[in-house]
Amino acid sequence: MRCRHCESTLVQKVLDLGSAPPSNAYLTAKNLRAPETGYPLVIRVCHACWLVQTEDYAAAAELFDAHYAYFSSTSTSWLDHAARYCQGITARLGLNSASRVIEVASNDGYLLRNFVAAGIPCLGIEPTDSTAWWPVACANACAMRCMGAAKLLATATCTCAAPALAHAMASPSRVTIAR
Repeated sequence: MRCRHCESTLVQKVLDLGSAPPSNAYLTAKNLRAPETGYPLVIRVCHACWLVQTEDYAAAAELFDAHYAYFSSTSTSWLDHAARYCQGITARLGLNSASRVIEVASNDGYLLRNFVAAGIPCLGIEPTDSTAWWPVACANACAMRCMGAAKLLATATCTCAAPALAHAMASPSRVTIAR
């Protein structure tokens, strides 16, 4: 397996939790007696960039289907963490109304609402229909308009999305990827 950030070969296993069913994969009454699909849950660390990551065994479509129902804003402790993070990164990077924030895998907007409250324009891109605020096609058009910002903070709450986000930007040198 290769590191999803720097492409180095992953050799060190940190933790092996055996197999687990996908989280938030709700079973119907008909499926309660059927065997449940499980995937290995193995954590590895990259010795080149130190990103800790899971091995992926399932396609995204298997995990994030039309019935996917995780909403980050249901956790008050996570909302508190997001508020503190936004305050800290805004101060650290000097973000203001001339900046733009784009979040890939933005879920229900729990993080971005803090930037909106601070008067910083933002865009959330969420691939799951059940939690997205906006269709991806609209988000792509708006993302292109954000490129003219004085500062652009691109954040990926899914660490696997961060490298793709950097490569997708027209001017990667102007992008800060915060994880």
